[in-house]
Amino acid sequence: MIEGIQWYQARAGEAGCYYDSLCFLAEMDRMKHGNMERIDPIAWMSIHVASKAIDPTTFFVLKADRVFSDLTGRMFKVLYASDGLRSDGTPYDLTSAYQIQDGEYEILRFEKPDGSGHFVVGKGGVYKGIESIAFDPYKNPLTGVMSETVRIGKLISRRILREIK
Repeated sequence: MIEGIQWYQARAGEAGCYYDSLCFLAEMDRMKHGNMERIDPIAWMSIHVASKAIDPTTFFVLKADRVFSDLTGRMFKVLYASDGLRSDGTPYDLTSAYQIQDGEYEILRFEKPDGSGHFVVGKGGVYKGIESIAFDPYKNPLTGVMSETVRIGKLISRRILREIK
């Protein structure tokens, strides 16, 4: 058992969507490569908080490339896809029209009008609404209803995970 497991669970709470999406994709990637071992997100979270890949206060993933590489056992980089400019005035790595390639994965970031955001796993291709989502960490397992941010928010950007060969 992880010491402080409830501390990690409580703090990740609603802030863990980016990390949960990375874990979901890492499990998919592992299975694709013959590794059927499930990921223990809390055990890995404790490692990533200690290594500062996850902010210990906000639980936001600071080093997604490192987290995903640790979880899959292979090196990945994260590219950002959106139109316009980043908050620092630099362009994004890719435009919003970018189509993921074989072996790449995508994480979508939605934002509500109040500015709060949420990450989910996309299926790739042109975004056509909720049917384009493969995994929503905040989806109600009893009703199947997607998170409020996905339902009323707007797709703001995509994170593309690409293996470094």
